[in-house]
Amino acid sequence: MMPNATQPKKLLKSHGVAIIPPLYSAETITSWNELFDSILTKQTGKRKYVNALDIVKLGLVNSIFTRELQSLLFSLIPDAVLYHFHVYEIEGNQTTSHISANNKLNGWHRDVDCKHSLTGDYIQHISLFIYLSDVSNNGGYFEVSDKKYFPPSYGNQDVHYQLIGNAGTCFLFDRKAYHRASPNYSTTPRRVLKLSIQSRKLFNHKQQEPIFVQVRKLVNNSSDEVRQLFGGASVSANYVKSLLEATPPIDSKAASFTPYQNFIRLMRDINFIARRIGAASRLINDKKTPKPKIT
Repeated sequence: MMPNATQPKKLLKSHGVAIIPPLYSAETITSWNELFDSILTKQTGKRKYVNALDIVKLGLVNSIFTRELQSLLFSLIPDAVLYHFHVYEIEGNQTTSHISANNKLNGWHRDVDCKHSLTGDYIQHISLFIYLSDVSNNGGYFEVSDKKYFPPSYGNQDVHYQLIGNAGTCFLFDRKAYHRASPNYSTTPRRVLKLSIQSRKLFNHKQQEPIFVQVRKLVNNSSDEVRQLFGGASVSANYVKSLLEATPPIDSKAASFTPYQNFIRLMRDINFIARRIGAASRLINDKKTPKPKIT
């Protein structure tokens, strides 16, 4: 069992994941799902999306970005901007993870799109998951490895945490930690609201994509804090709130990997370390990349 801690950031640093108290009521989650149904039921395939622009057009900005959520995000990263902001749904009756299913690690992966700075806080890329459906022990629950980043994640036994919970369950995870969504064997789709944040100082191509550019225009009359999250001007440092308290422990179990899988993991971790060593030069190149004017 993972011990309780009063600061989510401490849990993220020591375990890669932190459960936080629910941010929204059951009634709010139900009302959101009714709106999301109008978009998701029109899509086909194993993975369906409600993107950031859809969410804004549904009029949900204020109900999602409550003062409590803003406090949480800015307490973790004071100059936070969004990298991900969408809802996605995974169909039931699946036998493999919906991400990196063919990577010979049963879907376990690190997010390679995270670009890091060699200075500052080590936790620079954080995702918040809010379950919008009940997620059972066979319903595609999220998993995060407890293995430390250095030395490489190598060995027969790694502790990993299984995030099982009802609709409304909220948790944070460090995107650099090994993680995956387990296969959704159940007959019920798994639905999640996902927000990822990083420092505005780091390269963030998502903020320049057409959807975020359109969203920035639509949230122009929102609070300063919301505008910052979507790439607007920075808010005052005085806004940063105290960290929220993390609550229940997370159940864990040992994950067994074959020698071949351990070899694959070792090779990938060596590559991960090489990416870290080259981070400074990549950041320099990113700064030289022309960026379109934001209107």
